Parts: sequence; C-alpha cells; structure tokens
Amino acid sequence: MLSTLRTHVYWLFDRLTEPASSVTDPEARRKARTLAILSLAAIISIAGAVALNRNPTVDNAAIILIATIFTMFNYGLCRTRYYRIGLVIATTCSVVITLAIVASVSFNGLAATTFIIPAILLSTLFWSARITALIAVIEIVCALPLARFTPETVPDTILTFSYLASLAGFIVLVSVLRQRTTSELQARTHELAASESRYRGLFEATPVPLWEEDFSGIRSYLDNLRAQGVHNLRAYLEANPTTIDEAMSQMRVLDVNRATLDSLGMTDKASLLGSPKGMLQPENRASFLNQLLATANRELEYEGENRHLTLAGEHRYLNVRWSVMPGHEEHLSRAVVQVLDVTDRYQAEEQRLELAVERERVAVLQQFINSVHHDLMTPVTALKTGLYLLDKTATDDKQRERVQRLDTQVSFLEKLIQDMLMMSRLDSLVRDEMQLHADDLNALVNGLVSYYQPIANSKHLKIERVIQQGIPSVRMDTDQLKRAFANVLDNALKFTPDNGTITVITEQSAGGICVDIRDTGPGIPDDQTERIFERFYRGARHRPSDGGTGLGLTIARKIIEAHGGKITVHRADTGGAIFRVWLPST
Repeated sequence: MLSTLRTHVYWLFDRLTEPASSVTDPEARRKARTLAILSLAAIISIAGAVALNRNPTVDNAAIILIATIFTMFNYGLCRTRYYRIGLVIATTCSVVITLAIVASVSFNGLAATTFIIPAILLSTLFWSARITALIAVIEIVCALPLARFTPETVPDTILTFSYLASLAGFIVLVSVLRQRTTSELQARTHELAASESRYRGLFEATPVPLWEEDFSGIRSYLDNLRAQGVHNLRAYLEANPTTIDEAMSQMRVLDVNRATLDSLGMTDKASLLGSPKGMLQPENRASFLNQLLATANRELEYEGENRHLTLAGEHRYLNVRWSVMPGHEEHLSRAVVQVLDVTDRYQAEEQRLELAVERERVAVLQQFINSVHHDLMTPVTALKTGLYLLDKTATDDKQRERVQRLDTQVSFLEKLIQDMLMMSRLDSLVRDEMQLHADDLNALVNGLVSYYQPIANSKHLKIERVIQQGIPSVRMDTDQLKRAFANVLDNALKFTPDNGTITVITEQSAGGICVDIRDTGPGIPDDQTERIFERFYRGARHRPSDGGTGLGLTIARKIIEAHGGKITVHRADTGGAIFRVWLPST
C-alpha cells in the first residue's frame, strides 16, 4: 500500500514539474524543472499564508493577489519552451522583493544577509557566474541607500556591508568554479557522446558481423564453480556438457550490427538480444568450451574456429574473435565479438586436398599404365595372331563361331588398353603440348562422315551432313580432334536403331564454330547428361554387345577442352540426342 502511494506521488510530482518536450538540452530542462518546483513551493506558501491570515488588510490582500498572479504566471511559463522569460521574471521579483524587505526593516546586524544572500544563492541555480555577480552588486549597491542608519550605527553598517560583499564574492567564486566544472563535464559528455556515436556508426556500418555481449554473468558462474572446489575446469566441463549450456546461458547479447542481421536473414534485432537461446545447441559446445576457459582465465582476447550449428539450422565453420572493451576488464561486462563465416575456405581446402589426392591417384595410374602397357599389349597381340590362325584352320562353323567370340573379347581388351593409355596421356596433357595449327574444320568433318558412311550402311543407318560454307578456320591438333569427333560419331552409331539418321551440322557461332551431331536414338535422360562424360560410366541404354569401354566420350571431352572448347549434350525435342561441340575460331 505504501509502495503504491509512493509510486503515485512520484508520478504526480513528475507530471507537475516535467518541462515541455521541446526543451531538449539537459541543463535547460534542469533549470525549468527547478523553477517549476520553486513556483509550486511559492504557491503552497501563499496558500498557507492566506489560510493562516483570516482577516487580511487591504494592503496584504493586494500583495498576496499580485504574488499569486506572478507565481502562477511563472509556473505556466516554466512548463513551456518560454521558461527563460519565467527565469527573468522570477529573478527580477526576487531582487525587488529583497530590496523592499531591506527598506522596510531596520537595518542592523545580519538583517541584510538574511534577505540578500538567499536571493544571490537562488540566482546561482539559474544564471551564469557573471549574471550572479551582477545581481549581487545590484542588491548590495541598492541596499546601501535603502538602509536606515544613524551616525552611531555607521561602523556596524560598514561591517555588515563588508561581510555581505565578502560572502557575495565567495558565492560568485563558487559559482565560477561550479560553472567551470559544469562546462568541463559537458565538454567531456559531448566528447563521450561523439565517441559513442562514432563507435555506433562504425559498429553498424562494418560489413563484418559484430555482436556486443556481456560476459560478466559467465565469469560469476565460473567463479562459483571454482569456489565449490572445481579446480580442473576443462575436465569438469567435458564431463558435464550441460554445464556448458548453463554457463553460456548467463551471457547477454547487448547489440548486433546490420551485417549480423543480413548474415542470418533477419530484419529485427529484438529476437537476438538477451540470452542466446538459439545458439545453445549440443553441436556448438566444443567452441563454447574454449570460450568459457578463456573467460575463466580472465583473458581479454580470444580467437577460435569451430563447426557451428547456426540459428538458421545450417552447419557452418565460423571464426569467432572477441575482445573486451577498455574500462570493462574487471567484470568483462562488455565485449565486441566478431563472427566470420569461413565455410568457403574450409570447403576450398577440402577440394584442394581432394584434388591433390586425385592428382596423386592419376599419377600412380599413369605410371602403372605406362609401365604395363607393353606387357599387356604383347600377349594381346599374340592372342590375336593365334586366333587369326585358328580361324583359318577351323574345320566347322562351331569352331569358327567360338574363335570369333574370343577375337571380339580380345579386340575389346585391346581397345580398352589403348583407351586407358590415351586417358593417361590426356590427364597430363596441357594445351601448349598439342600440335595446334589453323585448319579447316569442314574438311575434317567431311572426311569423318565419308569414313563412317560404309559402317552406317552396314547397320542400315543414314548419315547426313549440313555444312556451312566459309566458316573460319580452327586451331587444332587434327589427329586428336579427329579422334574426339570419331568417338562421338561412334557413340551415335552404336545407339541409333536401324533405319535411323545421324546428322552432322557445322555453323558459325559467337566467337567460334559449333558442330552438332544429332541422332534419332532413344536419347539420354536428363539425370545422365553430365555423367556420360565420366570415365567408365555406362548409361541405362548400354547393351553388353556394344563393345564400348566407357572411355570414348571422356576422351572426347578431354581433347575438346584441351583445344579451349566445350562439349554438351541434351535431348532433342523430336527424340534422340544432340551432342554440341563448340571450338574457338582463329
């Protein structure tokens, strides 16, 4: 009950003395509020005087009425932006009333100080030291002729005025010192505000995610653990992982910058401020453990990288660096935390490691293939020779059929060995090592089509060509590029059904030449358009009788890319596949 009453009294007091909202300067608001309080006190005093004086004279009633009007007018002014007019009126009335009192009483002893000194002190609440000194001079100089004294009281009067002058001087001196202190304090306050504004500006504008946090709760929590007998803090936290969550929950997020919100895809800071609820995940304990140990050891700076589960639910590698701000070293109550997402760097390092392993694997494979190529080809050649002789001496059709099956498998093995050797060479090939020279791509395409025409006829297929005349020449290693196109054409011949058509088109494209090889086969599923260029990959349409090694298209892409070109494949609208080769023109 008493607390509620006190709250209502405070609220009423604030409502009665609060300056206008247009008065923004803190010192000006202090003066306006002080004037309002004094005006209210004067109004209450006048009301009390009226209540006690039941039979006032006409003169007293007039004085009370005038005082009431001026006081009410002053109170109204101090609640507006024109409070300075109220200060002038209040000061003038104070001086006039003081001098009137001095003139109305017998001047003796400390009578002058009784009335003049409070007026001078009152002026120090509102005015500068210069104005206060001026008011003191006016009051003392005007009080001298108003004093009623006789020749016998001259010494006492001189003594009294000397005392008044000394006391007024002391008050003015104190006012000067107070004003100087206030000015220095205001200057320091302005500097601090400007510094804080600069800090806030940099904090918000920095493109790096920044968090401003309070670690004092964490420090107190860890100090309590040590007070309870926990000496090896790391071992205790590792054995009690939930304690890490409890300790981190004592941290308070004070502010975050715009870059933090952008990195989290958020627009409002409010959900991040306070206790870090969303960050307290078991996956983050390893990083939090090291930060807790740094806090327990009173370290003012920390940096570490760990895998985090972010507020968005993603696993990212974060570099966390924090430093305690100056002036907060004792309790660690304010620290700036920088959070950098270094996931891309980790992924790049992993890819670099995988690439290094792949290169090492390729190097070992190249060395193996180069070493055993001759040893493999020698028995294969002997087998083919023997099978040829067996075929010539076979006495019946069954023997010839078996010899032909063996010959087919040996031929496949020979092609596989040759393709593997080619891949081994292409893996280590750079463009500068190729024998490049300007040549006519149309001539190369025409020669290949002519070569494959009899093969197509034997399979009841048709090869058509659409050649754009006058296209620029291409810098090429003719033998290698012919091998690449031959592998693509060979692939089309394998998978185009009887009575199908294969069309080869050349045309000039932006910055180069395009060669399209289209077939009317079953086409390639969208999910396999990239995989068919992988080594040893065979799609769902592969037939065991095709005799392919799964390296033909891989070799083709390697050669084309070594020429600075690219090869792509997609399904035609009318069915079948379209292999498009782009090569830069000279």
